[in-house]
Amino acid sequence: MLLFPTKALAQDQLVNLQAWLQQHDLSNEIRAATLDGDTPHSQRLLICETCNIILTNPDTLHAAILPQWNKVYQELLPSLRYVVLDEAHMYQGVF
Repeated sequence: MLLFPTKALAQDQLVNLQAWLQQHDLSNEIRAATLDGDTPHSQRLLICETCNIILTNPDTLHAAILPQWNKVYQELLPSLRYVVLDEAHMYQGVF
């Protein structure tokens, strides 16, 4: 899971990551997607089940993923191997 301070930054980085994966012929092995407020609810579980890399932001983590961990995301959180914080100096308070 890659955490970015804003969903716009996460979405921008997803475009760059997907281009890099395609350039290196890795897009079949490594699947990446954003999980944020713009992600349709109908696609969220599929993203959690099929993606190796999930890009999100602290607000989505705090307001959507953690409160729903035992209903929707019970497979996602225990299977995390790495959590990467981009711009870690930006996080304060609850985040």
